[in-house]
Amino acid sequence: MRITHSIRLGSFEVTAQLDEGRVDTRLSGLPGEHTTMKRTRGYVLVALCALMSASLHAQSDSLWSAARDGNLENVRAALADGADVDARAEDGATALFSAAEYGHAAIVAFLAEYGADVNIRASLDVGDRAYGVSALGAAALRGYADVVRTLLNGGAPLPEYVIVSDRLSPFSSNPAIQALRQDGGDITGFLRDWEIIASIMRMPEVEAITHDIVLREARGSYRSHDGQQRDVRVEDGTLQLVGSDGSVVRLRSVGGTRFTQRDPLDSQGRQVVESLGRTDRDVTMLSRWLERLAPDERDTLVQQYLEHGGLSLEFLVGDGQVLGFNVRNGGPRGLGGPPVLFRKRDSRPAEWPAVEGGIASADPVIQPMNWPSFRGPSASGVADGQRPPISWDAEHSVNIRWKTPIPGLGNSSPIVWGDKIFITTAISADANPVFRPGNMSDPDTVADQSEHVWKVYCFDRLTGELLWERTAHRGVPRAGRHLKSTFANATPVTDGEYVVVFFGSEGLYCYDHGGDPRVAEGLRYCRHARVGLRELAHHLRQPGDHSERHGATP
Repeated sequence: MRITHSIRLGSFEVTAQLDEGRVDTRLSGLPGEHTTMKRTRGYVLVALCALMSASLHAQSDSLWSAARDGNLENVRAALADGADVDARAEDGATALFSAAEYGHAAIVAFLAEYGADVNIRASLDVGDRAYGVSALGAAALRGYADVVRTLLNGGAPLPEYVIVSDRLSPFSSNPAIQALRQDGGDITGFLRDWEIIASIMRMPEVEAITHDIVLREARGSYRSHDGQQRDVRVEDGTLQLVGSDGSVVRLRSVGGTRFTQRDPLDSQGRQVVESLGRTDRDVTMLSRWLERLAPDERDTLVQQYLEHGGLSLEFLVGDGQVLGFNVRNGGPRGLGGPPVLFRKRDSRPAEWPAVEGGIASADPVIQPMNWPSFRGPSASGVADGQRPPISWDAEHSVNIRWKTPIPGLGNSSPIVWGDKIFITTAISADANPVFRPGNMSDPDTVADQSEHVWKVYCFDRLTGELLWERTAHRGVPRAGRHLKSTFANATPVTDGEYVVVFFGSEGLYCYDHGGDPRVAEGLRYCRHARVGLRELAHHLRQPGDHSERHGATP
């Protein structure tokens, strides 16, 4: 890099040139013989200082430009030439902030690893206004989910909650998240793009911006997919939702883009919502969604929702625009009735993550199906209306919400009831038990006489947290097993109150959903295979090897 800088001082000029680390100076038009050497050295020093300032500014300019343009090679070169990784432009932006603002996740990751400040705040232009915001907030407002993930994994402040399937799940205080971050793992892998963007949009610094955008940009007409129309008016800072029949609902802000019905419904319009089956968990979730309100106001609104419902509305904001809104009757996300998505006329296309989240939220699985046994209800293998993902990538956490290790071997399938997952396993004292899955005709059984522990696990469906584990039996297996079989083949079954597991010769066991051993109707205490399954018990008590008769499949 060659930089030349000249300054004129009275009747002469000092020129300094920096070329590949070498500095040359030239003086022209020197004063007369009365000029002292000291003064001349002073002139040269001034020129050199100016040269250094110009050099540093040029290096910073190169770094900022490369970060904005997404040119990682030039970013590396600018840093190698001595640019300050945290040098600020006039608007306060650093190279990392610029890369986050323009969606260059690879450069954000490189700069963060290089030592750049991931918590940098600067001015961000949103529409015709500028807001002070963090790099994390800037990336969310621009809709760059990959940059948000990079910053969160790189040390940016974590949100208190994240949105998981329209519910608020503790995040910053979650011990599993804290441990994963400490180990350098991906703490965002279980979140979809729209969920990670919506979660950051709930942070106070971003909510202040999105709320201002709503007040300025929400006015206009909106239409649902089935032709319903609603208008939004803004009067004196208050939003009104106007129906096609002219009815008006006044809205009150509960934080950011979220609003609720300002006045309770009158006695004739009240809707009973007890049929939704409100639980203590629902009340907690309501309080989380309304946490920005003063305690008294929040408690009053929670009570309103519990007693007679009310409209809940959430605007979808992206790139300084209001793109649409979701409206629900009975409560906010995950708690009210089915949402209806209204798109604002002339708004941008649906690829924006905010709209993606709105569509996902507006077309939800209204009631997640329980999966109480092998192949689900009635063993049919049918899950109409559940819309599961049809592809997975465990290595890169694609469509994977969480992962947790389960020791031992088990061909049994997991079952799901509500927010609980049940699974069984048999753990051998042998660290490397023989197991050969796949197509094979080998009829051999495994003479595994090591001590085993037969266990039942219960996990939280949303987070993967282990809720409880129980040891059903401990001992040496009473029978052998096939090479591709296990001692935990049978899938558990539940009726929503009890869960029953069968371990072949090692017994039949029954627990309630809290993990306590129970007595089932018509059965003695579920400790042995003979209890309640008399024909099976008689068969298992006969001499011989029953390993082939105890199914190798779930």
